Amino acid sequence: MKPPGGGSGTEAVRSFTRAKWSGSEIMKLLLCIALLLPGPQLSESACFFQPQATDGRDTCFDLNDGTYHQYGEGWFSSNCWECVCARGGYKCCERYFMPFGVPEECVITFDIHTCSFHVKMKNDRSVDCDIGGAIGK
Repeated sequence: MKPPGGGSGTEAVRSFTRAKWSGSEIMKLLLCIALLLPGPQLSESACFFQPQATDGRDTCFDLNDGTYHQYGEGWFSSNCWECVCARGGYKCCERYFMPFGVPEECVITFDIHTCSFHVKMKNDRSVDCDIGGAIGK
């Protein structure tokens, strides 16, 4: 089947690959790429993988807490990481949300017991502040 116009279709491919892009078109393309790149980093929480030698054991050793965990087991570490034990080590990710868009008259505090941030008025810590949102898991 021939494309509209009666050509073989290869002319369109050849002409596209030979097209010259103007400087402004390239700048627009680069700007779009630059604006899209930070997206995944803003939407994902920070994670790390801690490799470990198995030595024939079916466990992971949490270096922070000094605790052992079975393969496939998940746990919350004392420093607010959500971890999972796997063969060869364990993976941990932040388990809290980081507030952003905090007004100047407010202060951010972190509660290590609940693994959460609190945003309160500087002059009255009993009053919550409205924030722009939160980033995290």
